[in-house]
Amino acid sequence: MADDEAGNSFQHLLAPIRDLVANWNVDIAADLGDYLDALEGITFAIDGETHGLNFAEGTHARRSITRSRPLAMRGGALARKAGWRG
Repeated sequence: MADDEAGNSFQHLLAPIRDLVANWNVDIAADLGDYLDALEGITFAIDGETHGLNFAEGTHARRSITRSRPLAMRGGALARKAGWRG
């Protein structure tokens, strides 16, 4: 009986911890999947042509541009060391 009373008397101390656990119990993969689905539905017009977002093409284009520029044009410590000013 004394153990039951002691356990119940400290329940209010455990409530905030249980609340935090409940707040952090998020299915991130499902939420990110829903977010990506929403992004795929976004369209925009350029010169009268409708386009959608394509992350694979965007990543490829960005990498191609970055790789084609000389190292000094990319900025950062190496460019400063080489004396490049952008």
